[in-house]
Amino acid sequence: LHCPIVFRGPNGAAAGVAAQHSQDFTVWYAHCPGLKVVAPYSAEDAKGLLKSAVRDDNPGR
Repeated sequence: LHCPIVFRGPNGAAAGVAAQHSQDFTVWYAHCPGLKVVAPYSAEDAKGLLKSAVRDDNPGR
């Protein structure tokens, strides 16, 4: 069974849930074997990284 998947979403302060709820799980995701974690700087970077992730056959976030 071949099922590549891309997870995308806000994390940390970008989620807009205030300081007491702005936990950043990026490090936790980065320690999961096989996952690729990216943090784009700009909208242009985000677009390029998302397109690359969708085209990749390996799991990514």
